[in-house]
Amino acid sequence: MGGTLAPRSADERPDPMQFRRLSSAPRGAACLVAVLALAACGDPAAAPANDAFWNAMAVADEAAARASARSPDEQRVVAAFAKLVRGGSDAAFDDLVALGETADGTPRFWALQSLLEVLRLEGRWDRLATLRADHPRLGLGAKAIPDVLTRLKPLTIDVAEVPAVLPFVEDLEHWAAVTVQLAGDAAKAEVTAIVDTGAGMCVVDGVHAERLGVRVVEGDLLLQGIAGGRTAGRVGVLRELRLGGVTARDVPVAIVDGAELRDLSGVSCLVGWEILQHVALEFVGTARQLVVRRSAGAAPPAPNLLLLREPFLRLRSGQEWLLVLLDSGAASTEFRLSCAERMGWPTKEGGTAVTGLGGGASGEVRTITSCPIQCGNVRLDLGGALAVERLATRERLLRVDGTLGMDVGFAVRVVIDGPARTVAFRTD
Repeated sequence: MGGTLAPRSADERPDPMQFRRLSSAPRGAACLVAVLALAACGDPAAAPANDAFWNAMAVADEAAARASARSPDEQRVVAAFAKLVRGGSDAAFDDLVALGETADGTPRFWALQSLLEVLRLEGRWDRLATLRADHPRLGLGAKAIPDVLTRLKPLTIDVAEVPAVLPFVEDLEHWAAVTVQLAGDAAKAEVTAIVDTGAGMCVVDGVHAERLGVRVVEGDLLLQGIAGGRTAGRVGVLRELRLGGVTARDVPVAIVDGAELRDLSGVSCLVGWEILQHVALEFVGTARQLVVRRSAGAAPPAPNLLLLREPFLRLRSGQEWLLVLLDSGAASTEFRLSCAERMGWPTKEGGTAVTGLGGGASGEVRTITSCPIQCGNVRLDLGGALAVERLATRERLLRVDGTLGMDVGFAVRVVIDGPARTVAFRTD
């Protein structure tokens, strides 16, 4: 892979959790910092020539990136990055557009990824038509940004001051399943939903979507699940979704055949990261409940949650750092087989991989017998996790090592604060 997330030598590897203080930055910029740094780590078309520069960007180390920048384009990347951190997307927008139009290779790729994330995370689809008309060299056509997104109202979310404690549905013992309230244009209903941090958007089965009168805005959609399978669906808009004290309005949803949720008997909805990133979640598996509350506030000096279209977490295993997807919609934890081999974790033959949306596992499945990881001060051995080479990843963009499923959430308390960009494991 051209451009790695960290230097190859373990002794030289900077600590990727040590991000610069971002609490004074606007929320959009604060969320984007780690995302854009990681997006810089590879161009599908051309490998970056300056590993030192992009490794510094991958850990949001502005000073090191500035010191190692060789080309004018890399210097422009650092300048745009600094504006993004300090002033938000408005301050950096013109610089990103200019880079996307005039730069080559990885700097151009970085700028385009940055623009896409700005448009998505801050809901600035109103700028898309202008960008397409005035800056055709950016190439922001339907392949880069589906036209359907430009026809959606901005998602609005209200979070009650009082935390809500939601019991897990008893019939689904391996899942974070709760009761939510959905409202379409024709009706309302209470349904069972999986709280799924690994889903980029919310999903509703077709039967309930029709009963509720969910407005369909696009008739053709292709979803890719972590299992690697793909599922056809449609894009619709829920008038309202309530999860405890969280009320989301004008919610974009993927409408799929109910059979695609075949492993989740009785489940009619997945509440995805598009909503969950705006609140703090505490999965208390031992008590079989979910606590939903307002965020604790500004990000700390060293946030460990990287906000992309799904939440990614940095974990330590020995002297190595791993990048994993936090997937509360997965029953079990999985790592890439290549990751287990790289880490030297012992494995044994066999293991049953749980089917995900769009299909199940393919290729070899093994069971990891000892898998020590650390998040903050909490150390766990995830022995029993699966090693399987099926995890979807953005080739040459991120090196995703695995997914943490709800088996972790039933072993320890997992607290995910999206706006503050932190994850904590608690054993109390």
